[in-house]
Amino acid sequence: MRIGVAGVGRIGAFHARTLSELDEIDSLVLADAITARAVAVAEELDVDHVSAPSDLFTAGIDGLVIAAATDAHAGLILGAVDAGIPVFCEKPMPRERVPCWTRCVRRPSRCRSASNAASMPASPPPEPP
Repeated sequence: MRIGVAGVGRIGAFHARTLSELDEIDSLVLADAITARAVAVAEELDVDHVSAPSDLFTAGIDGLVIAAATDAHAGLILGAVDAGIPVFCEKPMPRERVPCWTRCVRRPSRCRSASNAASMPASPPPEPP
């Protein structure tokens, strides 16, 4: 399985290191808004990297872990869902919850969030008309 990690700051690098040790993961590809950071962590772990987080959508990944800055969550979630890539988003859910929930309601098998109950709505918003 090839997994992408978007955002390799403190928590993203931790997730990447953990994933790199799992037998089920054949390869990792890393990206960060600061390309040099992705390059450094990729070199440390001897894994692939791409120039920008959006490049992950065409990197042949089987799943995406989002550990980027909160403001990047919505675009990355929606991009992954639209590309047919299962996605796990490190908390919190983005401020743009309605578009994310709407897309995820339509494709629930592709969306997971490690968000605490206080940052998530009680239920997804209703389907748009």
